Amino acid sequence: MQADELLNAADPFPVRVISDQDVPQRFSISSVTELPFGKNKPFLSNVNPVVSRLVGGWQLTGIFSYQVGFPLGWGNVLYVGDPANILLPADQRTVDHWFNTKGFDTASADQLVNNLRTFPLRFSQIRGRNTNNVDFALIKNTRITETRNLQFRAEALNAFNHPGFPAPVLTPTSTTFGTVVASNQAGYPRRLQLTLKYIF
Repeated sequence: MQADELLNAADPFPVRVISDQDVPQRFSISSVTELPFGKNKPFLSNVNPVVSRLVGGWQLTGIFSYQVGFPLGWGNVLYVGDPANILLPADQRTVDHWFNTKGFDTASADQLVNNLRTFPLRFSQIRGRNTNNVDFALIKNTRITETRNLQFRAEALNAFNHPGFPAPVLTPTSTTFGTVVASNQAGYPRRLQLTLKYIF
């Protein structure tokens, strides 16, 4: 919780509200596994030097991260009802209906030119989409001499192509109010990249 934002410019004191960067839960795990082939390994350890360089030095690495979405930041809206009803159950949330829009006055003619705001800036329970991402990499390290190495990397970023949707439209007078309409992802789609590095 922080208290450094005003609901209205003339308010004598700031309001206590969560940050727009609030992330109450984040889980991340990574691992690196060296494949058991080649010199001093359980398999193919006694092959000739050329074959040893081909089958040895392989690594598989992965990173999994899961993060709760950021809270939605509301503009100056007209709302009648219980704010607890704005949040939809997780199984009902879609890009076409991210939260319950009932209770919001969506008529342009009803919007006020001047008024004292009472609607909170953000709710801790009403958030954007959670992040769920997996990255993989296959790495091949080949020793050329004592001081020179060649490294090949094949990487899959966002390997399962999980979409990272941006925040829904939060302007009640918009025809797309409560929907996710941005053409770009908040993160990035699956990316495959190959890298060859000479280390000396």
